[in-house]
Amino acid sequence: MRIFKFFLLLVFMVISGNLFSQVVLPESIEVEEGKPVMVMLTASWCGPCKIAKEKVLTDKAVQQELVRFENVIIDIDSKEGKKFVSSLDKSAGYEGGIPFFMLLDSDHNVVASETGLLKVGRFVEFLKSVKPIEKAPEQSSPVRESQVLQNVESTPVEMHLENNSATPVVFKTISRSSTVNDNTHLKKKKLGLYYACVYYGLAVEILPQANFGWYSGNDLYDKTRTGYGLYLGARKNGNKGWDYAAGISFDSWGAKSGMGGKVPVEYFIRVPLEIERHVKRIYLNNGLPLGDFKLRGGVWGGFAIANDTPFETRKTDAGLQAAIVFQMGSFDISAGYIRGFVDRMSAPGIQAFNNAVTIGISLNIGD
Repeated sequence: MRIFKFFLLLVFMVISGNLFSQVVLPESIEVEEGKPVMVMLTASWCGPCKIAKEKVLTDKAVQQELVRFENVIIDIDSKEGKKFVSSLDKSAGYEGGIPFFMLLDSDHNVVASETGLLKVGRFVEFLKSVKPIEKAPEQSSPVRESQVLQNVESTPVEMHLENNSATPVVFKTISRSSTVNDNTHLKKKKLGLYYACVYYGLAVEILPQANFGWYSGNDLYDKTRTGYGLYLGARKNGNKGWDYAAGISFDSWGAKSGMGGKVPVEYFIRVPLEIERHVKRIYLNNGLPLGDFKLRGGVWGGFAIANDTPFETRKTDAGLQAAIVFQMGSFDISAGYIRGFVDRMSAPGIQAFNNAVTIGISLNIGD
């Protein structure tokens, strides 16, 4: 019966991937026996890894947890790093993405792992996956009750708080430039624009675009008008394929009258609020991702800052917009449609609403 139970346990461990969960650290890393280990896989070219070192691992709340661990940082491009990565079993959770964090218990078995840049609060919870080692209570010699009471009344109470990690946590590092074990104190640094965007999940979008528009609802202004625009905005990466964006757009909407003559031009400031949905990812033949198709839509409001149209043009407008977007790395190629809802002309019997088809390519900083 015991053999049967052991066999069932063995099958369960194989299925769940926990059979080979013990990790052998590189030879140059010397860790204290009996302490859990936090391992970080990184690389010199990895932006999110740099943020994790300078923003997350240096945070006071994180370091109060890290004092319980032996902390190891391994560059996957180093000689020992490549050897270590190749030795990891699938049960460790490593699939090639960095930064990669792995928690080992005192016997170097994998307790938990995470891939990607984690916020401070999430990283603290991650570290708490390994429970603190409880120390055995110290044995005290028996004393008389009267002596205990005397000590309580005459001795002031001293409170000793937990280690607040006033001293920076030491990280045992294997870098690409050297295979020598380096004890490193990470320092907190101010994030630049790109790194701040990555940490806070934002992408700053710079979108120059051309537009082809027309006034709908009238005969005098039913000809194509061409112009240009520039959009500056920020996009917040959401959950389950949904993103949220807001920004400001400057548009030059020209127009050509059906009667010829002077070409009216309108300069407009718009403030779009949009949502974006990731639809499909396209892969190359070798399995690497090429880009993502996305649908974008939202509302906008704005006002004209200058115009030379022959009629008195209303100052404000509002409407809807939608676009199809193909994202390749830090660049978006988009084609969209803008529709205004406010009658642009105040002359009797004339109705004119802004319409425009836009095409553009944007640079995403921090995406």
